[in-house]
Amino acid sequence: MKKAPSIVLTSVERQHLERWSLAMDVLESRRAMAAKIVLLAAENVANRDIAVRLRTTRKAVGRCRRRFAERRLESIACEPLRGPGKTRKRDRIAAKLAHECELGHMAEAGRDVGALAAALHCSPATLRRAAKQNGIELPRKRHGSARRREDQR
Repeated sequence: MKKAPSIVLTSVERQHLERWSLAMDVLESRRAMAAKIVLLAAENVANRDIAVRLRTTRKAVGRCRRRFAERRLESIACEPLRGPGKTRKRDRIAAKLAHECELGHMAEAGRDVGALAAALHCSPATLRRAAKQNGIELPRKRHGSARRREDQR
C-alpha cells in the first residue's frame, strides 16, 4: 500500500487555501474542493476519511494531495477545467453556424434546425442556444397553416 505524501503548510499557503476553500462561485468550486482536501491532508487526516467527509473519491483525494506535494499552490491556482466546457462548445458551434450563414446554406429549402444541428454534430437545443448567444437568426419551423399559405401564393 502506498503511503500518502505528508503535507506541511506555510502560513501563506494556509491563508490562500482557507480563502479558496470558502469560494461560493460554481466556477471556483473545483479549487475550493482541492483547497479543503489539502487543508485536511495537512492535519494528517487519511485519504479515506477526507473522501468520506467531503463526499468525493479516495482517488480524487490522492491525486489532489500528490499534485500539491509536487507543485504546491501552483497545482491548485492553475488547475484547468476538464473537457471542452459548455461555453467553448457553443462558441465552436456558433463559429460553424456563422460559416454556414456565409456559405448560404441557411437559405436552402428544407434546411431546418434539426438538419442543421445534425450537420454541425450537436443537438437542436445546443444549436439554438449558440445562435441566440451570438445573435444569429435561425430558420423558423413552418407549421401546417403557414406552409399552406406559402404554397397558395
